[in-house]
Amino acid sequence: MKGHEGQGMRRRTVDPSRVDLAALIERGTELHGHLGPYLVAGIRMGLLALDLLESPGYFGIEAESETGTVPPISCLTDGIQIGSGCTTGKGNLRVVAGGRARARFVTTDGRTATITLRPEAEEAFRSGDERSASERVSLAPIAELFTCGVDLSLGRSAVEEEGLPREGFSDGRRSPARLPHAPPL
Repeated sequence: MKGHEGQGMRRRTVDPSRVDLAALIERGTELHGHLGPYLVAGIRMGLLALDLLESPGYFGIEAESETGTVPPISCLTDGIQIGSGCTTGKGNLRVVAGGRARARFVTTDGRTATITLRPEAEEAFRSGDERSASERVSLAPIAELFTCGVDLSLGRSAVEEEGLPREGFSDGRRSPARLPHAPPL
């Protein structure tokens, strides 16, 4: 981002395959004020975007959350901040009206990922208390939570709109379905 270039500050990065998801959920809970399934889903969504786009997060990537600003669905946006490092303060996270649990991520070189929370996953949030729903979201396989569309602009298509691959990409990278799960909350 323009305001941060050339200032000599050390920049954080995220390796989605090595992240401590439980620690991110704890950090997200501190930011957000309480634990909830949309928060946890947003964290996992942000991590998935970084993995799919091979981005280190925080800088060089932008996110647009279609949740709007009405809870509980808007809680997804706080999770996206924690998982991707995109923030409204840096100007690389925007929230638009829509009332949908969906976000679009774009890297500076034009690679994009649109990730949507599956309706059946969202429906499951309504069963049980927030803590148990949050735990289910933290442990669920990625493919059960999200659908994705990806344009890597590099000639390879990693995912289809129907869902995520379970066994890896055609170019040999690990599957995002193997991203870390959190231990029980």
